[in-house]
Amino acid sequence: MSSVSFTVPGPPKGKARARTVRTKDGRTFSYTPDGTVLYENLIKTCYYQTGVNPFGADEELRATIIAYYPIAKSTSKKKRQQMLAGLIRPTKKPDLDNVIKSILDALN
Repeated sequence: MSSVSFTVPGPPKGKARARTVRTKDGRTFSYTPDGTVLYENLIKTCYYQTGVNPFGADEELRATIIAYYPIAKSTSKKKRQQMLAGLIRPTKKPDLDNVIKSILDALN
């Protein structure tokens, strides 16, 4: 099994819900928010920079995603030290399932 590793710079971002709007003439349409489109394009770019050809549709894949979240500025000094020591983990949005969805959808 071949392996591909790449890093996406910046904090992890979750996939935002599609927005649905109604036009003045009564028609509705949905669109993906710009932030999600930009983040998914960044993921694609980081993958393509590895130089690996896309995988075949019939290949089995396993994804290992490691997401590093920054510690919030509002965290107390005591909790910050505990987080840096690995005693407690930072809890922060976005939810991990939305981060995974954003990454896997970008690579689809």
